[in-house]
Amino acid sequence: MIKPLSNLTYVNSSQRNFANKTIDANSIEYKQSDKSTSPAARDNLTKLINRCSTNEEYSQELLNNLAKPESNGLIVGGLPDLSNSESIRHYNHLSKLFEAEMDTVEKQKDELITQGQMAGKSSQKILAEIVSLYDSQSDLFKFGTGWEGEVFAFDEFSPEGYQRTLSYS
Repeated sequence: MIKPLSNLTYVNSSQRNFANKTIDANSIEYKQSDKSTSPAARDNLTKLINRCSTNEEYSQELLNNLAKPESNGLIVGGLPDLSNSESIRHYNHLSKLFEAEMDTVEKQKDELITQGQMAGKSSQKILAEIVSLYDSQSDLFKFGTGWEGEVFAFDEFSPEGYQRTLSYS
């Protein structure tokens, strides 16, 4: 299912969120002229972590939510033209690459959480390690999740996002 969020499109079965907090499209600021930008997922997550920082119970709840496997797909700033087979080919290739990387990151995240809990680390410490894990990932992961606010695009109205798409596919 495709769910638009203002000028962003999430191509997956559920809307991307952290800690089951639905993103409010009206409260997000980004460049309207360039569909290859989005609210940075990193900023959203670190804000949630900071809000939870004074309460271990809230931090644990956020950690539990992050421990759930991501079922979300590639975030894009513009969908491929369905009548353009080249565009669809780029999208399919990029989507496969992203899904493979996302699976690897999910396994690393699960291991980080399990080892952190076994070592008796606080939820807050483990959450910070998850942010560091995501920070250390490839550009493909970061663009595919909107981690730093930049995403892939499949239309020429987003020149930067489209160039990213071409370079990765």
